[in-house]
Amino acid sequence: MIIEKKIVETGTFSQNTTSSMHELFFNGTIDNEPQELMIGAIFSDIQNDINFNAEKLNVEVNITEPLLQITQEDPWNVKIVLQTHLTMRDRKNLASWDKTETTISFVPITNFEDPIYTLNTNNLVTNSIVKTPYENFVSGSNIENLSSHATNSYYKASPSAPSFIDRLEGKLSSANPNGIESLVNLHELSNQGLSIQQKSAVDYIYFSANNPESHHITGMPEWFMLDNAHLEDYNADSLGE
Repeated sequence: MIIEKKIVETGTFSQNTTSSMHELFFNGTIDNEPQELMIGAIFSDIQNDINFNAEKLNVEVNITEPLLQITQEDPWNVKIVLQTHLTMRDRKNLASWDKTETTISFVPITNFEDPIYTLNTNNLVTNSIVKTPYENFVSGSNIENLSSHATNSYYKASPSAPSFIDRLEGKLSSANPNGIESLVNLHELSNQGLSIQQKSAVDYIYFSANNPESHHITGMPEWFMLDNAHLEDYNADSLGE
C-alpha cells in the first residue's frame, strides 16, 4: 500500500486516510508528492480509457461528481466506495443513460504491514497482518495455541482494539467494532536491541502510554504478560500469576 510506504518514509502516521486516498486516486500524489505507482491509474486516466473505448462504439460518456469514501465494515477488509454521476448517449441520440453509479471494492488487509510496529520500533521490527488460526488459546493448562499465537504475533478481531485504518492514523486508543489486535513478541524486539517494557503484550497497549495491571501467564515466557481485561479474551484467566 502506497500510504504505508509513505508512513515508513516520513516516520509519521497518516493524518487522514480518506483524504490521502482521495488525493492519491484523483491526483496521483500524497502530500503533493507524485507517486510513481499511480501513473496511468488515477481517476482521469480511467475516464480517458472509458471514453476511448466508448468512441469506438459511437457513444459519448461523461463521468462527473466523483466521491471517494474509505471505510471498514469488518475487521479484515477495507471498503472503498466510488460514487459518480454517469451519463451516456449514442451520437444519433437514439438512447441515453443518466444515473448515479456506485462502485464498491473490498481490499483484504492480510499481509499488509502494521504501521504501529514499524513506527514504534524505529523500523527495526515489522509485523504483517496474518489472521490467527486459533479460536481457543488455552485449554486447561495447555498453552500451545497461545504460545504460537504470541510468538508469531498473529491477529484476532477485537472490538476493544483499533481498526486497520485507525492503525494507519496512529489511533491506539480507539476502540473500534472492526478492531484487530496482536500480541507483541518482546523477544523479537529485544533481539533488535530495543528496551523491553514490563506490561501487557497486547499491541495497542504495549505501544501506548497506558499500563494497566497485568499478569504473567503460567508456562509462558517471563516477558509475556496480559492485562486483566484480556485474560478472559485469551482463555487465560485461570493462569494469571
